[in-house]
Amino acid sequence: MRIAFADITDFAEFGVELTPDIDAAGFMQVDSSVNIKMRKRNYLDFKNHDQVDGGLICEVSLNKNGMKLKLEDRQKVLAWLVDYFNLNPMNKHKIAYDNAVLKIREKETALKEW
Repeated sequence: MRIAFADITDFAEFGVELTPDIDAAGFMQVDSSVNIKMRKRNYLDFKNHDQVDGGLICEVSLNKNGMKLKLEDRQKVLAWLVDYFNLNPMNKHKIAYDNAVLKIREKETALKEW
């Protein structure tokens, strides 16, 4: 269930930020009003290993194109969960499932607040 409900934002932060525009010589660029020119930059920051559940990560790599973080295959797990609940009585296993999901959500909330 942890794999099925894992989200990439639990492992990395990414987005667009404004940074000063720097030329090839290393100087900040300014406009005619002497304001620093800014440019948009994409970023990707992985969270520290002690902040994530490593059992959910399939691959971490660094190559010439950048960093890569791959999670375990969610589709296989979701298919297994569907089969599990179709073969077993719902009321008995649904309670255990709901409790497990609740624990996962509580851990996610605690990590995000931390």
